[in-house]
Amino acid sequence: MEKIFTAIICLINLLGYASACNAEAAGCNNASCAPANCKADTLNSRSNDFNYYLSHFQYFKGEKLNKEFFSYNDINGPKVIYTDFYKFFPYDSVAFNCDRKEPYYKPSYKMDKDNFYLISIRSCCDLPFEGFPYEAPTLVTYDKSGNIIDFEIIGRGSDVDSYVIETTENDNELKVTQYSFNDEGPYSRAYSGICKISEYTIKVNSNGIIDKNTTREYTGNVTLPLDW
Repeated sequence: MEKIFTAIICLINLLGYASACNAEAAGCNNASCAPANCKADTLNSRSNDFNYYLSHFQYFKGEKLNKEFFSYNDINGPKVIYTDFYKFFPYDSVAFNCDRKEPYYKPSYKMDKDNFYLISIRSCCDLPFEGFPYEAPTLVTYDKSGNIIDFEIIGRGSDVDSYVIETTENDNELKVTQYSFNDEGPYSRAYSGICKISEYTIKVNSNGIIDKNTTREYTGNVTLPLDW
């Protein structure tokens, strides 16, 4: 019932946005929406709106990017934000495998660097274009005015996907291992079997550009913990 109520509220808000712009057709300079298939790094946003957006994130205690940056932040209770985030979150229908009306977001942490902000957020979709509902930790960098510099989905978790984030010895670099099973494995609650395994690193440079480098892809027989 709560999810239905939330969906109704979201729909009402979306109808308001529809009159202002067409998310599929608008140009990247339209600050009222982040269009599909647009990197959105040219979005212009009012600073007071961006400060409000940043207020949803807790300051991270560490100075360097590590796996704890993606731990769920529930200090102020769980927050699920819909339309508040449309102006600042880089929607991409291909990358997120989800219709614009469906994603919702759970804020985690933020870091204030010399010339950009770095945030971690969980992007969620209950009705993806294909596959199972998922939750995906995502990195986004912004300049000081709130314009998006870059973004990267770090991993994806669902009934048939799991990921592990590890801290490396290099500054602001992570190692990620992504596990992707077929529909007959974890969905039947059998937490072992053949799956595709991808290993890659995520590194944020001094200008806020996020570099993803795949180091290995292979198929393996994996047993995952029952609390996955």
